[in-house]
Amino acid sequence: SKSYTVFVILSNGMIFLWNYAFNKCLFSLLTNNQLITCFIFLYDKKLIVVGDFFGVIHIWNMHDKKKITFFKAHTEKIYNIKIFSKEEFLITSTYNTMIKLWDLKLIYCIAVFKTYTMYKINIS
Repeated sequence: SKSYTVFVILSNGMIFLWNYAFNKCLFSLLTNNQLITCFIFLYDKKLIVVGDFFGVIHIWNMHDKKKITFFKAHTEKIYNIKIFSKEEFLITSTYNTMIKLWDLKLIYCIAVFKTYTMYKINIS
């Protein structure tokens, strides 16, 4: 069940998908990326998307634990990522007040939004 799932990333780049109701690891992946700053799990598509300290987005397939793609999304550390519209679009934000909207199928930036606040941008 999705409701009992916890997603954990350790400082060594290890990712775990854990069902705490059954105290069982459902999935693990060693990313070799010790600079992961944020993540999201696409349950229906069985994908893991992470952002890192260098502004890069990495996408892994959970079936074969292979990296599907990666791309430079920002020039700074990615603070937050969200998926919306049936998991076809990705929103990324940084500490430098920049928000980007991405088409996940084409890996193409659709829009860029610049905010005028020095506070962290949290996407809900």
